Amino acid sequence: MSELLPETGGRRLQILSVGLGWASTTGGHTVTRDLSIGLAQAGHDVRMWLPHQLPDPGVPGLRVHHPSDPGERPQPSQSKKEQLETERRMLLTPRGLPDEIDMVIGHARFTGDISRQLRDRYFPNAMSVYVMHMSPEEGSRARHGDGVHADRKALEDVARMRQADLVVGVGPLIAEESRRLLRRERLRVPVHELIPGIVPQDPPVHYEGQRRYEILLTGRMDDLLKGGPEAVAMVTELRRRGVPAHLVVRGVPRDTLAAEQLRLNTLSGNAVRLRPFTNDFEELSRDLNGADLFVMPSHHEGFGLVATEAAGAGMPILVDELNTGAGMFLADPDRVPPELGLGSVVRASSHDSQAWADRIQSMLANLPAERARALALREHLITNHSWRHAGEGLVAAAARIQRTPSLSPELQTAMQAARLPEDPGRAATQVSTGERTTRAISTHQAGVTHDR
Repeated sequence: MSELLPETGGRRLQILSVGLGWASTTGGHTVTRDLSIGLAQAGHDVRMWLPHQLPDPGVPGLRVHHPSDPGERPQPSQSKKEQLETERRMLLTPRGLPDEIDMVIGHARFTGDISRQLRDRYFPNAMSVYVMHMSPEEGSRARHGDGVHADRKALEDVARMRQADLVVGVGPLIAEESRRLLRRERLRVPVHELIPGIVPQDPPVHYEGQRRYEILLTGRMDDLLKGGPEAVAMVTELRRRGVPAHLVVRGVPRDTLAAEQLRLNTLSGNAVRLRPFTNDFEELSRDLNGADLFVMPSHHEGFGLVATEAAGAGMPILVDELNTGAGMFLADPDRVPPELGLGSVVRASSHDSQAWADRIQSMLANLPAERARALALREHLITNHSWRHAGEGLVAAAARIQRTPSLSPELQTAMQAARLPEDPGRAATQVSTGERTTRAISTHQAGVTHDR
């Protein structure tokens, strides 16, 4: 029988988290991994279902499973797209799956369809959770300018959301977009707003007598959504004003790095330093250690983990309030005190390089005060917005959904025990209650009352 949680007297939930990778090669991988860790830290038994075997991550309550006999594996002769499709098919095999699961979590188009199929085939009484990472309409239009493509992607996401028991939006922007897409189709599916956790890092060390300033931008710079050209325009404007700043851009494809550096040397007056893309933690930490200000000038960002990662290191940051989930979060007085959060947001698109240059110039001119505020913001985020908090909030949202007459008393008791106290200042999980019966996590059929 499942172990009881001492702090709640409630049963541990058995959670299957479906992903495609462990390393932080994409934001989707990072959220999948760190949310799984947060759910385990919240006291639940989490099983990550990945295509390939990995060493034990060393997190209590978290185990990594992989297909023991998938029938096929990616081949070197395959393209990257073909290898990815092979990995997705591998995840549909039952060999290697846990025996009992209460909740199956899938992430966007990456594993959303796979998680639903696993639930339907092997865990029919488990709750299905679909995590939205991006706004299909805003992202596609900002990246491609193709409204037809955007509308098609939106309908695909609606089709996935309508089959879920709970939709999770990563950050306020995606949660809002998820509700709007559902409302457009007159669907009432519960939506939970999940704030990604902050991973604390050591704050930078500064020295006296500094005369030049380093601005840092990270992300895949072959993606025009990230605002790389606009950041170059900002630092060029700062140089024109006499501000001794330069821009470091981490994330340029290696095959274009040298040619792009030579081009920008002339364009910016040698004010830009390009570095290749990496997910190596030590290299990224060195970038943060050497910078004075982190900027995220994305034209659209579902959330923007790179910004909150920088905030977790005590780095002054500047993000777009209107077009990024991180900006909406930092500007929300119910989550971040205004004296800590508002100084990190600009209410202007990065297309307005003058407005951004004004804010950057002001922050650099008051750098000691900005650094002090950044350290206070770091402390607030670490204390109130960890991945454990994110995991607890998700389970609390699931607990509220389960208040239906169709549930057994045993399950209602188990889910109720995992709930968090209500936040009187805010409906913290932003759940829209639906007028439908969710698929119950049946204590009689899903093995809740059986020994494992």
